[in-house]
Order: sequence, then C-alpha cells, then structure tokens
Amino acid sequence: WILKDGLGHLGAIAFGTVVNTRFDSDPKRFRFQAAVLGKAADLLSIFTLGRPEYFLLLSTVGSAFGRISASTAMSCRAKIYETFATHGNLGDVLRCSQAQTVAAQLLGTGVGAMLGPLVGDDLVRLLAGNALFSTASLYCAYTSSSLVQMSTLNVQRAELVFHDLLPGLLRTSPSPSPSPCSLAVEAPGIDEVQSREVFVRPYRSVFPGPPLLVNPPVSSSGGCLVLTS
Repeated sequence: WILKDGLGHLGAIAFGTVVNTRFDSDPKRFRFQAAVLGKAADLLSIFTLGRPEYFLLLSTVGSAFGRISASTAMSCRAKIYETFATHGNLGDVLRCSQAQTVAAQLLGTGVGAMLGPLVGDDLVRLLAGNALFSTASLYCAYTSSSLVQMSTLNVQRAELVFHDLLPGLLRTSPSPSPSPCSLAVEAPGIDEVQSREVFVRPYRSVFPGPPLLVNPPVSSSGGCLVLTS
C-alpha cells in the first residue's frame, strides 16, 4: 500500500511539473484528459478483481492515474471557474460548483447502492456497467468543456484569431496619413473561436510553415527583420 500510494503521489507531482503553466493556457484540454485518466483508473481497479496476481502492478498504475486525474482537475478548475465569474462573483461560482459536486456524489452513491446487488462481483457485469457509465461521464466532460469560452489567448486561439485577421489587414490599404481608426478589420469573436477550438485531439496549426513560438529565444547570430513603409 505504501508503494502504491507513494507512486501515485509521485506521478501526480511529475505530471504537474511537466505540464506547468499550460494548466492556465489550455485548461479545457487537461480537464478532459483528467476525466479520461479517472475512467482508466476505475477500469484498472476492476481488473484487480479478475487478476489478483497482478494486484500490486494494476493497483499502483490505477492509483497513479487516479492521483494524476484529481491533481489535473483541481489545477484546471480555477481557470475554468474564472470564465463563469463574469461579474466578479467567483465565490458564488465556487459555491454553486461545490453544491453540484455534492449532489452528483450523493446521486452516484444512491445509484451504486441500488445497482450493487444486481451487478455483484461478476467481472463481465462490472466491466459492462463501467463502460456504460464511463461513456456517459466522458460525454458530459466533453460537452461541458466545449461550452467554456476562454477570454485569454494561447497559441491555438491566437492562431485562429490572426488567421482570419491577417487577410483583412493585408487587403486594407492604409491612407497616406494613417490614424488609429484608418484600418477597419473584423476579428473573430469569442463564440467563433470557441466553436473552432479543439481540445481532444492534438492541435495542428492553421498556418503553413514554421510553428508559432511564444517568447522564442533570440540569438545575436540570427537574421535581421527590416520594416519598410
């Protein structure tokens, strides 16, 4: 048990260290990944009943997945809740979230208590029930994550904005005496960016050529950028 729980905690710490600030820039992706890891942990826990000789291995990996899932979900929660606090009411949002969490836990406990005698300890029934509820859980996680509207820019959202913005800037001919209002271009709104943002599959840049880098290192031996009017 010490080895199982210890490796689970170490896995959660290592995963959080690798992801680092991306929890804030891409919380929807990692929130959904946390849900997937949580369901994988449940599946491994069921397999320990069918293969007790691999109990230590399966329970250790399952515990690591569960700890990583819980740590990842907690790390993404603040940034996601921030998008719902449109009037500075973050405390009220947290209160509602806590109430919904407790209600869902009570409902799940009640359903589990009713279905427990019917399912029993049969491995096939346990796997079938787990597949059914895991599918429903992942669908709800995907739907809820897709509804989150991020108001900040990461690489993906910035590329989606500038992919539509740059053609308008290039087509617009500035006046001889440019003013702050001389250029009129239309940028995609938050709703449009939300509908086009992907967080399950890996993001592929909409721009051809080299990838967009945030805060790239600048060397003295690099080329020069010349701006002409």
